[in-house]
Amino acid sequence: MSFDFDRIAEDFDSTRSFDPRLIDTVADAIRAVLGPRASVLDIGCGTGRFLLPFTRKDIRAVGIDISKKMLVKAKGKGLDDIVRGEASHLPFKDDGFDAAFMSSVLHLLADWKGALKEACRVSRRAVISIDSGIDRNDNPHDMFKAIMRKKGLVVPQMGPYESELCDACHPDRRIPLLPFVETRDRGELLAAFEKRTFTYQAGLTPEQNRECLRELSRILTDEKIDIRWKPALIVWEPEKLETDIEKATFCYPH
Repeated sequence: MSFDFDRIAEDFDSTRSFDPRLIDTVADAIRAVLGPRASVLDIGCGTGRFLLPFTRKDIRAVGIDISKKMLVKAKGKGLDDIVRGEASHLPFKDDGFDAAFMSSVLHLLADWKGALKEACRVSRRAVISIDSGIDRNDNPHDMFKAIMRKKGLVVPQMGPYESELCDACHPDRRIPLLPFVETRDRGELLAAFEKRTFTYQAGLTPEQNRECLRELSRILTDEKIDIRWKPALIVWEPEKLETDIEKATFCYPH
C-alpha cells in the first residue's frame, strides 16, 4: 500500500483535525511529563496540528514529515522548525531530543519498526504517543472498514495502531486524559469519504468506494455524529521500547 499525502494536503486539516480539547490536553500532559522547555520531535507532523500547541505550552518542538505540501501548509501557519524527511531515516543526532512524539503515523509505514527505532535513537528520555480510546461502535471509520471487509475488500494497514503497539510493547506510563464527545457533521463526514481522503480507501476503485459509501450513509442517519473518546498519553522509555520492538510481530493485509 502507498498513499500520496501531497494529494490530500489541502483538505488535511478539515478531515484529519483533532478536537482542540485533545490537542491542548496532550500538550499539557507532555509538559507535565517532561517539564518546561523540553525538546520534542514530532515525527509525521503533517500540517503542524500538534506543533502549534506544543510551542504555546513552552515545548521546544521540531517537526518532520515526508510530504512537501503538508510542510508548506505548516509553514503557512508560521512554523519554521520543520524538516522534510523519512521517519525511518531521521536526520538528527543520537539523543538529540528529550522525547519523540508520534500520532497516527505507524500504521502508514512499511518500515514501522525502523521508524520506532529511530524515534528511540534520537530520544533521551521518552517516546510518546496517544491512544485515542475511541468507541469503535460509533466510529464512522471503523464502520466503513467493516463494510469493506463484508464486501471482501482488503483494508490495508502497514503497521500497528497505537492500541496494538501498546499490547505488544507495554508502555512505562499510561496517563488517562480527559474523556470527551466529539460531534461531527454527517454531511461533512460523507463528503470526506466520497473524496477518498482516508488512507484505507487508497486501493478502492471509484465504484467500490461509492458502494461502501452508500451503505455507510444508510447507517449514519443522524445529522450530527457523536464520537466518544477516552484518550491516554502513552510513554515509553526509549531503551526498553527498542528492545521490545524486536519481539513484536504483526501481520497486516497490504
